Amino acid sequence: MSEQVTAQDLTPKEKTALFWASFLSLAAAGAGFAFRIAKGGEYGSEFALTYQQVGQIMGASFWPVAVTMILFSLVVDKTGYKRPMYVAFALQAASGVLAYMASDYNGLYYAAVCAGLGHGIVEAVINPICAAVYPKDKTKRLTILHAAWPAGVAGGALAILGADYVAEL
Repeated sequence: MSEQVTAQDLTPKEKTALFWASFLSLAAAGAGFAFRIAKGGEYGSEFALTYQQVGQIMGASFWPVAVTMILFSLVVDKTGYKRPMYVAFALQAASGVLAYMASDYNGLYYAAVCAGLGHGIVEAVINPICAAVYPKDKTKRLTILHAAWPAGVAGGALAILGADYVAEL
């Protein structure tokens, strides 16, 4: 049986590690989003997709975020934070594998849905963690935490541009 850990039980070093793990989780979701956006046109031409299908794939990475944020926000305090983050990791990993192995619209669509579900779970977990760990400093910490999304998008986009440049050499 596991014992419930509260913010008061954590050392400053553990709080910092938890905060930066949350930051990196959100940054990774942003990088995955950048990848899907940057490669949308290539998906379309490689798989002979219409613009509508490419848009549906992109949209499939958004609506699951809202669904899982709402649903997991209702249960995450009861389930704890560790298990949902494992589920989020599995969904994000599945998204990458499905996108890599995709041979048609459906494969890309389900990869995007998995990414959106994983991202929503990440959001549903990291926000209450940050607020609980830093109750007197939560506005500042949540602001820094949410800088991870644009940082991940920008870093992911730069990595993709760099990889595309190297591939052309």
